[in-house]
Amino acid sequence: MSKKESKSGTCRVRQLKYREALDEPLREEMRRDESVFLIGGVASDVASIVHAEAFDLLDAPIEILAGKNTPIPFNVHLERAAVPQEADITSAVRKVLHL
Repeated sequence: MSKKESKSGTCRVRQLKYREALDEPLREEMRRDESVFLIGGVASDVASIVHAEAFDLLDAPIEILAGKNTPIPFNVHLERAAVPQEADITSAVRKVLHL
């Protein structure tokens, strides 16, 4: 788990390796933070697991950020437009945290 801090708040980042049931450390983080923000291809699968197993721990809707609904292009500039970049992630996290 990594942590990114700014003047306006703190965000914990966890990279999930599988779509299994939620483990206790992840549940504890959700209990403490009361919100979940998911990025990536299996985000909707993980969101459904969170909704089914830990909905009562959340104080905000689950937010998902994914790439555009298009094949990933080989051109670097087009790829950056299709895949979420740091600015997209920062903006979406600020929206979730109401900052």
